[in-house]
Order: sequence, then C-alpha cells, then structure tokens
Amino acid sequence: MNWSYLLAGGQVLKAWGLWLTGLLGLIAAGVGLVARGRKREPEFVLVFGIVLVAALGWLARPLLARIRWALAWLLILGGWAYWLRRVWRRELGLGHPLKLAWFAINGLGLLWVLAPAQTLVLPPYVDAAIHAWHIRATFLHLPPPPPEFVRGLSLGPWRVPFYHSGFHTFPAWLAWAGLGFHPMSLLISTAFVLAGVYPVLLYRLARRLGSSSVLAALTAVVGVWAFRTPLYGLTWGKFPALWGVALAPGVLALAARPKTRGWIVGLGLVGLAGFHARVALWVAGVLGLWAWARWMGPLTARRGFWFAVAVYFAFAGQTLFEQSPLAVRFVAWPAGIGLAALLLLRLLRPRGPGFAVWAWAGLIGLGLGPLPGLGWPSQPGLDRPVFELLAPLATALVWNELARELGLGITRARARSSTGLAASIAYGLAGGLAVLGAGIGFGYKPFWLNPATILAQEDDLMAQAFLRREAERPGVVVIARPPEAQADADQAPAMQLWGHDGGVWVPVLTGLAVHTLPIYDAWWQDPLLWDLCPPYASVWVYVDRAPPGFPPPPEVPWLRLAFAWENVQVYQGPCASERPGQRP
Repeated sequence: MNWSYLLAGGQVLKAWGLWLTGLLGLIAAGVGLVARGRKREPEFVLVFGIVLVAALGWLARPLLARIRWALAWLLILGGWAYWLRRVWRRELGLGHPLKLAWFAINGLGLLWVLAPAQTLVLPPYVDAAIHAWHIRATFLHLPPPPPEFVRGLSLGPWRVPFYHSGFHTFPAWLAWAGLGFHPMSLLISTAFVLAGVYPVLLYRLARRLGSSSVLAALTAVVGVWAFRTPLYGLTWGKFPALWGVALAPGVLALAARPKTRGWIVGLGLVGLAGFHARVALWVAGVLGLWAWARWMGPLTARRGFWFAVAVYFAFAGQTLFEQSPLAVRFVAWPAGIGLAALLLLRLLRPRGPGFAVWAWAGLIGLGLGPLPGLGWPSQPGLDRPVFELLAPLATALVWNELARELGLGITRARARSSTGLAASIAYGLAGGLAVLGAGIGFGYKPFWLNPATILAQEDDLMAQAFLRREAERPGVVVIARPPEAQADADQAPAMQLWGHDGGVWVPVLTGLAVHTLPIYDAWWQDPLLWDLCPPYASVWVYVDRAPPGFPPPPEVPWLRLAFAWENVQVYQGPCASERPGQRP
C-alpha cells in the first residue's frame, strides 16, 4: 500500500485545476440552461445539460474566433454563478454524514485515477491520437484534415456527419476560451466525468428502480470503483465511450421515471448517440426489452427470457467452437457471470424479470450477435471494448436488485440526519468506515494504465518538434502500422491509420499529413515512398523503437538521417523536382 498515489493525483489535479474549473463551469452552465430556475430531476438536468453544451459547441464551429471566445467565457462564468447559487445547496437525498462520505470516496477516487497521468506526456493508445486529431482539425480548424472514416458514421446507405462530436466539443470549448488544447485534456476530462458525473447518475438510476438512498449510494460506488472497467478504458483511449457510459444511467433513469414522456427519452438517446453510438444502441436495446416485457405481461416475458438464454448459448457455443483467442475474456468470463446472475434473479423473481435482467440480456444479445447495417457486417452490435466497459454497469444493477430481492435491512433504512442523535452517530461511523476502506483501497497502485499502450515518450516530443520546425509542406510523414492491419484495411477503414508507435501523434503535434506503411524488413524499398513524394519537397520516415516500429535502414543513398534522439529516428528523402512519383 502506497499513499503517494493520492499525492501524485493531487499534483495532477493542481496542474489541471484551471482547466477543470472551466470544464465544471461548462457542465454547470448546461445544467442551469436546462433547469431554467425550476426544480427538476437531477438526471434530467445533468444529462440534457451536458448534451446541450455539446450541441452548442457543434453549432459554434463555423463562428469567428472572437465570437467563440465570448460564448465560451459566457458559459463558463455563467455556469459558476449558477453553481455557487443553486447546485451547491442541492441535496442528493442522503443523510448528511453519508453524503459527505460518498463525496469523499469519489473525490479520493478521482485523485487515485489521475495519479498515473503524472508519468504520461501524451494519452495512451492510438484512439487518443485520432480523437485529438479530429478536435484539432474539425473544431480548431487546423491542418491536416482528418481522414474520411472519422468524419461521419455509416448507417447502411446513409452517413451521419458526426464522430463522437459530443465528447469533442468540451475540449474545444476550453480551447476557444484560451485555456489551451493539450491532448492530455482528453484523459483528464474523462477521468473527471467518471469520478463526478457517473456516480451521480448511477445513484439516480438505482433510486428510480426502488432502492433506498444508502443502497443506491453503494450501487454507485460498486459500479464505478469495484471493477477493472470502465476505468481501464482510459488506457485504451476510449474517451467518447467512457463519456457515453457515464451518461447512460441518466438516460435509463429518465425512462424509469413514470412521468417521463417518450419523446424526452428519445431525445436523450439522440444526445447520447452524439457521444457514442454503440452505448446509445445498448441503452435503446435495454429500454426496448424492458418496455416489451411490461407490455406483453409476465408469461410472455418469462418465455422471452428463456428464449434469450437459448440464443446466448447458441452464440457462445459458436464462438467457443471457432476457438477465438478472445472467447474466454469476451464470452466465457464476463457473459458467463452475467448469465449466472440472470438465472439467479430469475429464481428470485417468480413474477417476471427485473430491470437488471434486461440490462444483461441487451448486453449479451448486442455483444454476441451480428448487427447488419452499421458498416461492420462481421462484427457484433457492441465490440469487445464497449462490452467490457458496460459490463460493470449491468453487474452493479444486478447487485442492486439482488440486495432488494433478498430484503436486506439496508434497503429499508431511512438515511436521514433528522432521525435523532443515535442515528446520526451511526451514520457518521458508517460513513467514516466507508471512507477509511476506500482510502485503503486507493492506497494501491492504480490498475488502469497498461504500459503496453503507451506509444509516446519524451523522445517522440523532441522528434515531432523537429518535424514541426524543419519539415516543409506539403511534405508527408510515413509512420508504421502493424503488418496484420493490411488484411483488415478493406473491412475497417480505421485500420488505414492504425499506427503502431509514437508516429500516430505526428498530425496532431506537427500539422503534417501522414501515411501508414506496414512494418516489414526492407521497407525502404517500398515504391510507395517515392510515390508519395511531392515536387520540391521531402518524404519523411518516422522510426521508433519503443514500441518497435520500422527497423532502422542500412546505408540508403536517398535516405538521410535527419534526427536521432534515444529511441526515435527521423529520415528525410528529398523528392525529385520533375514530377511527383519519380524516384529520387
């Protein structure tokens, strides 16, 4: 156990304090605009407040820079004025000692999550680079333009012009305000949302499903901090998916409220799709199953439940028969636990399956069944990372429902500070023990950062600063991609950019165009190198040995070593002046 992780997280929080203050102001501004001075449900104002700020950011893209600056500061300052006036006074329904303990646990969790960021110069994995590239090009209007596959989402023959734009707008707002755009802001903002927004919305969902305030608070703690995911998604760079996971309980809570109109839930699904379409697809599937069960009655719902179990076994058997290397991780382990929980809940609920059953049924069905029309005909509706990010949410709902079905006394407790001195002391002791237990847990090393996903180091920053200074436009930088990406490039266009090393950050940090080349020996003889040559310019090759990309070339007459620093080398190939495509 090492308490230095919390101290390291505090240093990261201090370094990003001004930026996070602006982010909190944006969220509070959205909440204030949606509430409009009225007392509304927390899940309603929080979900639609975040969606509203994202929509305003999307609409503000073509405006002049000074107008965007004024709008950004109007939102930030107005949000803080609203926060200081109203939000800080709002009670979440918990007794006072337990409310403080709940916020303390999530606050310590935020410090714990931020600790590994102190060792990073850029966010891990290639997904983070693609999102930073999109923000830089689409919202900050800086070259080079993003590739075609990140400009929209294919829905059968249609193309929707957004790519996780709900998430992209928040770093863009703060960049417009003059607070700067750094790729690490993507990771920092996502960690903040996971520790701040996600527990509140998961708490509200548990309350909507009939839990007491204490059990709902425990459900939120379990869903956020008890599993490797969703926090592990930070090392995958799945920031839009994590924002979607954080907002998903809010949309589900809206649907669970009896007085909510259908069009409001539909609007919430559309807003959620602006952050991540697959997460919105799962929420829509869960709500569809739940509505179908309520409409058809217990008997038909019970038959449908067993039919869903049979379908699961069919897909699981097919996957295991194919001996997929991901079968144990993707099917046998998480879905097996989910199926066991479904069967247990089925035995406990003789009158029909509950909400948690449909949460796992939707997860299993979309995670194991191909869904045509999404542009990935051979893939399921939920890919493996999104499946694993959503599994803790569905499992937390299972635990919540089990506790309520078993009739634990905590579900009937009334956690109010006005129940007397003895109750206040009891709740204070319970809250103190909870914070102590969380502090002991947060004393261990954060598990979410996988060193294998760290692509960029200090030497990459030095190399790309050299390229930014020396490379003339329209020069092209060639970066490495894994050899197996070539076979998948036709099925998944994203594989065309599936970089392998720190070179994936070249378009973000230098503004230069990039082209990927599979890693293989004698790459310097590939005709593509001189086919890419623009006249009177150069083609640059990015060689990184940590993680290993291109091997260093031998003495090649037309390739000159222009930069070398630790594990990174940059080679320059001057291009012919007669015509593009002529070998130098």
